[in-house]
Amino acid sequence: MGKKARKVVYYQSLSDDFVKTKVGTQEIIGKDFPFVHKNPFWRLLSFLLYYGVAVPVVFLYSHLVLGLRIHNKQALRRAKGQGFFLYGNHTHHLDVFLPPLLAFPHRVSIVANPDAVSIKGLKTIVQMLGGTPVPKDISALGSFSRALRERCNKKQAIIIYPEAKIWPYYNGVRPFPDTSFKYPVDFGAPVIGMFTAYRERRGPFPPGRDVYLSDPFYPDASLPPKLQRRDLHDKVYSFMKDCAQLSGFAYIEYRPAPKEPARHSGQEPPEDEQKMPKAE
Repeated sequence: MGKKARKVVYYQSLSDDFVKTKVGTQEIIGKDFPFVHKNPFWRLLSFLLYYGVAVPVVFLYSHLVLGLRIHNKQALRRAKGQGFFLYGNHTHHLDVFLPPLLAFPHRVSIVANPDAVSIKGLKTIVQMLGGTPVPKDISALGSFSRALRERCNKKQAIIIYPEAKIWPYYNGVRPFPDTSFKYPVDFGAPVIGMFTAYRERRGPFPPGRDVYLSDPFYPDASLPPKLQRRDLHDKVYSFMKDCAQLSGFAYIEYRPAPKEPARHSGQEPPEDEQKMPKAE
């Protein structure tokens, strides 16, 4: 964005959400939700939409408009021949469109908030492109897990943004739990860390994107499952933290919101506050 002054955003909590999706009523992801579609016609349309439309459009848009650069792409080739998990920082609503390009020729499944399949008229398209909503209904967790296992067995890439909430153009890393690392541990699948950083560009273009990929991490079978999850989490988080040091450019700078000074009983209000008219 050339020499534009950086924008400053204040946050109350690291779990704040700065991108609100207007979906109306959120889809209920229950035990009957179709995580896996068996209909051959549906699968054919999904294949054509994914490889015939989505991948070419994403390729052109990412390189011509977003200025995408991918670092250590050979890490994906090291995972070739098996399903794997990609864990990335969540810094843009277009994050969900990049994995099909990064993981090509692997198909990808993107673990998403139920909002992704709650947008009127887009539910089927989102699923055809790999959107897999996380159920809030406990009764659907078994079906959700089996769907991820099936995709992993089909050598797909499964994309997870563990920070959950989007912080646009944030060049740092927010803490996230190790909960979602349960799946690569259960499936014995490799994990690749993914970090998106932004760089300044000239002209009328948005900030450029640099996507860094780690070498594959594998579950340590010598540890109990909970410690395997923690081990994978720590390796991915450490990789992201290291990548965050590579960029000094902040298109949007995030700062903690200033705290209100404590008001003691009998204390006079600040001068500027004294001048403000009282509310009726």
